[in-house]
Amino acid sequence: MNIVPVFVSLVIGHLLADFPLQTDTVYRWRQKGWPGVAFHAGIHVAVAAALIHGLLLRWWLLLALGLCHAGIDRAKPYIPLSRPWAKFLTDQALHVTSLGVIAWLARDLSPIVSGPLMYGLLGLAFVPAALRFVETLRNGSIFLGGVFARGRKRGDVSAIYHITGWLPIVLVLLTLVH
Repeated sequence: MNIVPVFVSLVIGHLLADFPLQTDTVYRWRQKGWPGVAFHAGIHVAVAAALIHGLLLRWWLLLALGLCHAGIDRAKPYIPLSRPWAKFLTDQALHVTSLGVIAWLARDLSPIVSGPLMYGLLGLAFVPAALRFVETLRNGSIFLGGVFARGRKRGDVSAIYHITGWLPIVLVLLTLVH
């Protein structure tokens, strides 16, 4: 019963769902209220269910994951920090903490990807989050969504964001097919 592979898989899923899979449209909808937040949390639940064998059978853990994610996202504007980067880090720390609890409860399950490939996916999935954080530091606010952003000139950073964001998704989908 090793918590680490399950935790790493949940973090990979979180990074994929929070960054490359959160389009501008989803981000804007999420800002308007509960329906958008629920949709975004549903993406997190679906990705987590796809990454860990048997998690679908533990529907209560998926429900807890979705409710935690939605609650943290709805509470983010009320975090009493004035700097956007501090809110960003606090938000992500809360998400990772909730994922740790879910991983502990699901520690007897196994991820669909393990070993070096799992840690490679973690590294790739982390890049879009790091780019978003750097953008937050640079501009003082988090730029919207990401992958399907229109009308912005982000050049090389955008290409890196897209490639490192979508490559792990493609690799996970290929793993699911086999």
